[in-house]
Amino acid sequence: MNIVNQPCEIIAEKLLHLLMSSSQQQSLAHKRLLKDLLELEKNPLPGICALPLENNIFEWHCNLLGTPGTPYNGHVFHLVLKFPNNYPDSPPKAELLTSVHHSHVYSNWICLDMLQTHYSLVF
Repeated sequence: MNIVNQPCEIIAEKLLHLLMSSSQQQSLAHKRLLKDLLELEKNPLPGICALPLENNIFEWHCNLLGTPGTPYNGHVFHLVLKFPNNYPDSPPKAELLTSVHHSHVYSNWICLDMLQTHYSLVF
């Protein structure tokens, strides 16, 4: 699938069709990630595009637009979220592929309390 010049919403619709038509038995984590993808399609978040790989719903690629009024304004940050098999009971790991100097970024990994000790199933 060529996704370079397609809006995030169109890509999400195509991915949903592919992922939902899969004949494999779906785990709780798989079903929850499909639900999350549907939610993002219905209610897109401003400045954020997040989609799973076409062949792996447990790995999502995300682009975040830097917030206006901050030093990150105008920058696009590419992240990879890797969801564990027991998601949503355990949080995803977040790898930042865009170079940025920040106190919560160690090498390529984002370390946030909310992803470790303060993670909640409810959002």
